[in-house]
Amino acid sequence: MTDEDRITGRTSNVRQLFTGRRYTIDTYQREYSWETKHVEDLVTDLGQRFLGEWSPLHERREVQHYQSYFLGPIITTADERINLIDGQQRLTTLTLLLIFLRRLQEGRDDAVTDIGPLIYSQLYGEESFTLDIADRRRGMNAVLRNEELDPKKASPSERTLIARYHDIEDAFPEALRGEALPFFIDWLLGRVVVVEIITHHAAIGQEIFETMNDRGQRLTSLDMLKSYLVGRARRYGGDVHDAWRGNLGPLADLDPDAPTDLMKYWLRARYAQDAADDKAIETAVHQWVRRHSRVLGLQRPLDFRDFVGYELHRASQRYRQLLDAARRLTPGLEPVFYNAYNKLHLQFPLILSALQADDSEAQFVAKARGVAGFLDIFVARSMLSYQDFRQAPVWRRIMELTRVLRRMDAEAIGVRLAAELDALAPEAESTEAFGLRQRNRAHVKYLLARMTAWLEQQCGEAHDFTRYATGAPYEIEHVLASRLPQGAGLSGKAFAELRNRFGALVLLPKATNAGFGALPYDRKLPLYLSQNLLARSLHPGCYERNPAFTSFVVESGLPFQPYPTGFDETAILHRQQLYRRIAAVVWDPAAVGLPALGLAPPAEAEPVVPRPRAVPGVTLTDLLRAGALLPGRLVGEHLGTVYLAELTPHGTVRLDTGAEFASPSAAAMTALDRPSWNGWTFWAIEHPGGTRTRLEVIRRAALARGLDDPPQSHNGPAQSGHGPAQSGHGPAQSGHGPAQSGHGPAQSGHGPAQSGHGPAQSGHGPAPGRNGPAPESPDESHASAA
Repeated sequence: MTDEDRITGRTSNVRQLFTGRRYTIDTYQREYSWETKHVEDLVTDLGQRFLGEWSPLHERREVQHYQSYFLGPIITTADERINLIDGQQRLTTLTLLLIFLRRLQEGRDDAVTDIGPLIYSQLYGEESFTLDIADRRRGMNAVLRNEELDPKKASPSERTLIARYHDIEDAFPEALRGEALPFFIDWLLGRVVVVEIITHHAAIGQEIFETMNDRGQRLTSLDMLKSYLVGRARRYGGDVHDAWRGNLGPLADLDPDAPTDLMKYWLRARYAQDAADDKAIETAVHQWVRRHSRVLGLQRPLDFRDFVGYELHRASQRYRQLLDAARRLTPGLEPVFYNAYNKLHLQFPLILSALQADDSEAQFVAKARGVAGFLDIFVARSMLSYQDFRQAPVWRRIMELTRVLRRMDAEAIGVRLAAELDALAPEAESTEAFGLRQRNRAHVKYLLARMTAWLEQQCGEAHDFTRYATGAPYEIEHVLASRLPQGAGLSGKAFAELRNRFGALVLLPKATNAGFGALPYDRKLPLYLSQNLLARSLHPGCYERNPAFTSFVVESGLPFQPYPTGFDETAILHRQQLYRRIAAVVWDPAAVGLPALGLAPPAEAEPVVPRPRAVPGVTLTDLLRAGALLPGRLVGEHLGTVYLAELTPHGTVRLDTGAEFASPSAAAMTALDRPSWNGWTFWAIEHPGGTRTRLEVIRRAALARGLDDPPQSHNGPAQSGHGPAQSGHGPAQSGHGPAQSGHGPAQSGHGPAQSGHGPAQSGHGPAPGRNGPAPESPDESHASAA
């Protein structure tokens, strides 16, 4: 065998794949073509696998023992520059993920320092990307430097790169942005692996690629399901075949994945009994149907005919209507569109679970509006409370509702969803302090777009949510200029917080915002008069000769008023209240058919589930209940600035702005306006006399004394398809989509090493009235700086 004929294989982790290498691709290869759902699948799967292994008490070195994650094979040729024959879609996405993680951890003391050289290297004074593809360099540089490209001048490949990077930003779990982040990066680099098939001749590599992909059209799970149903229908087989084509053919015209999605969504919604069924349906729907034919009522040939000809027919009709409503605003089904905009694919099985085959059109619209509206309100309230609405544990709980709603009539569904909404996302008082932060810009823009379009609709003006929300044409405008006014009587920090308040923000076209965004209020106010109605309402002229608007103000009772002479702190607080009240109307449960909150669910329904934990391990509430921690003042310091907060009796961190957070890391991120931070090491509880003890020290000491780490079963990897993004729709690439589902991590037993991690306590708990152990080292005790 010659060297050119030799084929070798090896397992490489991400760090090895991107260290000291330069990849190219041949010109015949397709463009980077991953879609949003492929990126969501990969990020969700990685996050769930990692969280199933990680404990906040682990040391970083323990990550090397976590179970690995297999990303599939790649095919390369050995040369000075490695020719990537198969795998460029995944390596491109990994490059984008590395760029995102590099930016996410900037400024952290625990940052992983070797990400940059994996992405690019310096060669003769020029930056050269590890994945070196000429027509992508401008797009990759724009992502790397956080620069914008003119969409009109960008190539399709560049637009796709930038869009998928933003998808990573949106999909990356909140649970990984706090103390878990450096552990996750270590795991990604060291424990996420591919099998690399290496040839010494490009022709052989291409032959391997074709062998893996083109030797016959493989039957899909849906093909095998159809074959089973047609065969078991016997003399009705022709009817079943025709009905199958009539039901699923139009769906395939809308989206090639739609027929498979429908079968999985529908079977989970109407027939799955538990999470094991959900996983089995997601993995091999045809096998699940064969094993559960009695559950589906499939015994006689006639049953198979009716199953496809009536049950599936009605489900496919409703699913087509839902897909249409997800693509364009449809009267009565508007929440379906907004959920689709927020990439909540799991709205479909939840809606389908509430439907009956014989529902009238009015019943269908009422149920779909109620269920979709429940999710829409949940998302908006989560945004307004700085909560991550994509948390996998929350969505697993929400998806359990499919097994409840399928047994209910429309009225009972409304009552149950109202109660669930009250439990999962109650209206937060901290909305009064809501504002723009580094990590919620997309959320703020979405909320402003919804409110602006709603206001214009109420007043009979032309309105277009998508124009306000999508892409770069509109930007968030600060009503106050960035320069601190002389004599304002505010510190720079206080002024920045005030300037970022929700009520001090509007949307403006990008070109307009660039032209006068930096002007003082008195000079930009006249210019607002030509903008959208929410911005226009700042100007007195909006209230003159404008009967539609002034009548609406009177009838609605909303506290609109102009600000002709200035926009100070009092004006911002008033405007904040206006926005809060607008949000309460836009996301009013009654508007989608849900009764008033606070009603108990029907007696026959399962209890309302509490909001689940976002991350594994002990929470502040656990420490309070165990007596290891008492409510009190929290202090954090960074770069010489002191940040104050309060630990409330119910286990939240309340910042001095009034915003409350269940997670100390989320509170730290908001206080510092950082996209990630470890709040357990940032915040310290202040004792009488001014000494402080970090929350991390208190947590470790409590666990060392015997406080149980709560069960983590809800934090293991979700059954495939339980996160907001559905898995199993990877692009055609040797069958190796982004998420190789079904491989839940075996718990390897690498529990936290407890010895030596708590402060010297001699086993004694905190004295009454104290918070945790008395600080005994300079690292744990700080003189009061407040």
